[in-house]
Amino acid sequence: MLILVYGGSGSGKSEFAEQLAVRLSKECSGALYYIATMKPWDQECLERIEKHREMRAEKHFHTIECYERPGRIAFPDPEKKIALLECLSNLTANEMFAEPRPELPALEDRLFSDLMALYQKTEHLVIVSNNIFEDGIEYDQETAAYQKLLGRLNQKIANEAEQVYEITAGIGIAMAR
Repeated sequence: MLILVYGGSGSGKSEFAEQLAVRLSKECSGALYYIATMKPWDQECLERIEKHREMRAEKHFHTIECYERPGRIAFPDPEKKIALLECLSNLTANEMFAEPRPELPALEDRLFSDLMALYQKTEHLVIVSNNIFEDGIEYDQETAAYQKLLGRLNQKIANEAEQVYEITAGIGIAMAR
């Protein structure tokens, strides 16, 4: 099952997605993987990553650091896998702002294909993404292009997903198609 968990900063989407992945893992007796996409840019990021890694270990997640091309992940075992990708927003930025800069239409297709390839390797894939579209600020051309790319990817994933949740104040609201 493909699941999209979507919400604003501080909405509780990460905790919601983790609880969902843990529950799915217990239901199907599958191994639990956390695909972390945040690049460690500085010491503060490294400390935050380590803190989050320790918290996830308590929930029995196996962490895989993946900053780009998630479809290329080779899981270490053949058993059922439940994967949580945290988050599409970071992954999209990592790939969009890589050097040399990719062409956006091709990048959109490649990112979506990579995510679908990752999904094919799992029993359940939970993808977390950010709502970065409602602050009313007009951004520079490059940031606006990033927002549009992320928005299109969110829509494509939502269209393929069996479940989509919008998270507000820690509460998951199931979205209907």
